[in-house]
Order: sequence, then C-alpha cells, then structure tokens
Amino acid sequence: MNRWFSMLAVALVLVFAAGDCRSENVFDLALKAQGGDAVAECSLGDCFRKGIGGVAKDPAKAVEWYTKAAEKGLAEAQFDLGWCYYYGEGIEQDQLKAVEWYRKAADQDLAHAQYALGGCYLKGTGVEKDPAKAVEWIHKAAEQELPEAQYLMGKCCELGEGVEKNFTQALEWYQKATEQGDASAEFCLASYYMKTDFSKGFELLQKVAARGQLEAQGTLGAYYLYGLDGIEKDPAKAAEWFTRSAEQNHPTSQVFLSGMYECGLGVEKDPAKADEWFRKAVERQGAAASQVGLGLFYLNLDDAKEKAKAIDWFAKAAEQGDADAQFNLGECFRKGEGVEKDAANAIEWYTMAAEQGYARAQFTLAACFILGEGVEKDPAEAIKWLTEAAEHGFAEAQFYLSQCYGNGEGVEKDLTKATEWLRKAADQGHEGAQKALEELEALKKNE
Repeated sequence: MNRWFSMLAVALVLVFAAGDCRSENVFDLALKAQGGDAVAECSLGDCFRKGIGGVAKDPAKAVEWYTKAAEKGLAEAQFDLGWCYYYGEGIEQDQLKAVEWYRKAADQDLAHAQYALGGCYLKGTGVEKDPAKAVEWIHKAAEQELPEAQYLMGKCCELGEGVEKNFTQALEWYQKATEQGDASAEFCLASYYMKTDFSKGFELLQKVAARGQLEAQGTLGAYYLYGLDGIEKDPAKAAEWFTRSAEQNHPTSQVFLSGMYECGLGVEKDPAKADEWFRKAVERQGAAASQVGLGLFYLNLDDAKEKAKAIDWFAKAAEQGDADAQFNLGECFRKGEGVEKDAANAIEWYTMAAEQGYARAQFTLAACFILGEGVEKDPAEAIKWLTEAAEHGFAEAQFYLSQCYGNGEGVEKDLTKATEWLRKAADQGHEGAQKALEELEALKKNE
C-alpha cells in the first residue's frame, strides 16, 4: 500500500507541474516509471530534459531517469545518458563516460549511438582518435538509413578520413542523405553539379540556401559579392546571405561580413560591426584562420588598394605558422597579386607550407621545380614534392605523377604505378584521369 501511495504521489507532483492536457500522459508515464518500466523511465527523462509534456525543464532530473533506464539495458536511454555526459547537461561533463554509454547503445545496433560513437573516434573525443574505427561505426549507422551518418560517410570518402578517397562513393552517400532531406549533403551535391552543370548546381545551391543551410548561404554570398561564373555582382544581396549564415555562427561568413562592414561594401560602413563580426569568427575558429579568411576577402576584390590589404592579413597568420596563409602568400608573390612579383620569395613561402604537409603547396612547388620558376629546374626535387602531394590525396598531383611514371619523366618508367596513381585520381573525380583511364581500359579490351 505504501509503495502504491509513493507512486501516486510522484505522479501527482508531475501532474501539478504540468499545465495542459498532456499531463494525463505524464501521469501514466510516472506510474509506469515508478514501477520500473525502462521505456517509461526514458520517456520521463525526455520530458524533463526538453521541458515537454507540461513538465518544467530539469536536466538533472532527466539524468536520474535516463540512468535508471540505461542501467536496465535500454539502448535509447544509454544513448541519451551518453549525450548528457558528452555535453555536460544535467551532470558534470565527462566525455569518457559519454563514450562508454554510446558504446553500450551502439553495440545494441542503435543508429544514433553508432553515429555519435563514430564522431568521437573521428575527433578523438573521449577516446583515442582512430579515423578507421570511426568509419566502421558511421558506416553501420549509415546502413540503417540515418541521413546524418550517410552525409558523414560521404565526407569521409571525399576527404579520405579513415577510408581511401573515393569521390564516386562520396556522391552516392550524399545522394542517399539528400533523398532523406539532409541539407548539408544537398549542399555537397550542389557543389559537385556546379562543376559539371553550373545552371543545375546554382539552382540547387539557391534552394539549399533558402532552406537555411549555412554553408550554402555563405557560398551564395560569395557568388554575389565577386560575380563568380557569370553571376551578376550584387553586394547588397551578398551581405544579406552572409548575414544569414553568420548569424548561424558560420566563421567564414562572419569574416567576410566583417570585411564588408569595414569597406562599406553592400552595407553602410561600420567599423564597430566589422570588429564585432571578426571577434565572433575568432571565437569560432581562432585568430590565424580568421586572418586568412580576411586576406581572401580582400584578395578577390577588384580594387588594387584593397587587394594589398590581403598581404598584411596573410602575413599575420603566416607568422603564426599557418600553412594556408604561407601558401597564399606564395601565390600572391608568384602572381603579383597585391604585391610585386617575386618568384624567389614565393618559393620560400611555398616551402614553409609544403614542409607542413600542405598538399597544394607541395604540388605548386613541384611545378616550380619542373618549370624553373623562382628556382633552378630540378626533376628529382619536382618528383619528390609531386609524390608528397599525391600521397596526401591531391588529385591533380596523382594525375601528373601517373603521367610521369607512364612516360618515364623524372622517374623510371613503371606502367603499374602509372595506372595506380591514375586510378586514385579518377576515384576523386579528376576528369583528365577518368578520361585517360577509360582510354586505357578500351585499349586493354582491344588487345
């Protein structure tokens, strides 16, 4: 009898805390939860965590109920408890425990837990970083049709995280996620189509941006700001899209919006707002990345005086050892953008970035050694940097390295290696490599 009154008391407390017709459901949940029903305990945890069902939001109380259900082995509760530990909601943040609970739920084949656990392995959060293991878990979730996992699988395939780079597979995963309404995957598809069918891609980009996808909004802003690919310049429209994206904490858009307020481009000049947006970007991505971003903003403007400002911003980041800034300084000195041409100086900056493993710098440095631009021609040094870039997954380097092996230029002729590198480049969507591979396979069939 006492136990029944205790259960009733808890239920009544929840009913009085509720202020609408849903209190009847909370009453039922409370009775079941007090009786030890794990599903009810988890659902009651949801009510307290989200403040739904007329119940006042109480994250700590949510953790109590999730723990009861999780300890009974309910996968959904184990995942929710892991989430609370991961973000420190209702309990002290503990990412080791988050991983522990995620794993318990993932082992029971819960897709959201598999995706979360994969994310931990990908970032090295609460567990030692292991991209290959990350992909294992993310793939399990993706196979269960979880759209965010399908999108992340696409990213892993595109970037070569935990798996060999394969742009064809990346597109397949993006397509699957897009069909389930994942806006980030749809943005990736839009980016692809803009290279192969610009009208189709740009139309898709506008659609995704209108849906609120922050990267699409930032990209659309750039198209209107610089008038890329024949799109008519419209600084005011660019500012509008950058603002939408920046308000969602997209750091690149925050940096570009800062530049627009500094210049009075598309908006009224406002140094205070420029500083505010730049500070926000620094909070999100750090000083060096924000300085590089502002450098790129100025570099692509038409005004020569504004372009010169890019050099100062790149230099600030380069002095901090930022490889992206070092590469961009090399580009500016080589091309004479914002500064007088100085090929030797360009080589110095390219080398700094290349030695940090920056693939584009490695590839460009190889080209300089082949052409003797800013440095004496040196085929062996060119092959060295071309190989470095190729091994870092740079498709253009893989394609040209295949040509070197195929023709015996700078290396001993090796058709097997030539085909291997050609296939790697083709798998990343390199059109020249794909065409060469098709021709090679056609020749084999005719032999």
